[in-house]
Amino acid sequence: MTIAAATPVSPPPPAIPADRASGRKESWIRRLRPSRVVVNVGLGSIALFWLMPSLSMLVISFRPAGLFQISGWWKAFTTPS
Repeated sequence: MTIAAATPVSPPPPAIPADRASGRKESWIRRLRPSRVVVNVGLGSIALFWLMPSLSMLVISFRPAGLFQISGWWKAFTTPS
C-alpha cells in the first residue's frame, strides 16, 4: 500500500496596493505631513536662537578690548541712529 504525500498549500501572496502595482511612487509632497513641517520649522528656529549668542561671543572674542566701548551691536539699543 502506498501513501500519497500531501503537498502543503501555501497562502496566497499579499495584495499589492493599486498605486504601487502600477509602479508609480508616492510624491514627496504627499508623504510630507503638515505637522512634520511645523515641528521642523519650530526646532530649526529654536536651534538658530540657541546658536546666535554663541556665534556672537565667538565674533566678539576676536575684537580688541578698546572697541567694546566704541561700537557693537548692543549700542543699537542705547543710541539708535
